[in-house]
Amino acid sequence: QYRGRFLLGSVYFALHEFNAAQDQLEAALLMQSTFEAQKKLAEVFLAQDQFENARQQLEATIKAQRDSAEAYELLARAYVGLGDMESAGKARTRAKALAPPKTQ
Repeated sequence: QYRGRFLLGSVYFALHEFNAAQDQLEAALLMQSTFEAQKKLAEVFLAQDQFENARQQLEATIKAQRDSAEAYELLARAYVGLGDMESAGKARTRAKALAPPKTQ
């Protein structure tokens, strides 16, 4: 049931049905708290310019998985939306440090 909620939330997100996506992802997280659902919910918040909700969600997400460059990049976007450029810069620096090396 978690997987179905997560997938449905992801589909709603892709369709820009953000309220429905949020509902499904929150339901999925009540069933099973996973990194993928936490991160996707943060993306929903960012898409709705809910920067404080996104920041809170991403900080919880990062506590669960500290080595995600993508989560830190999303956190930087939340900080930019909040006007906190110093914290955004720190999050971006962390994201770059965690990103896999680019291959040529």
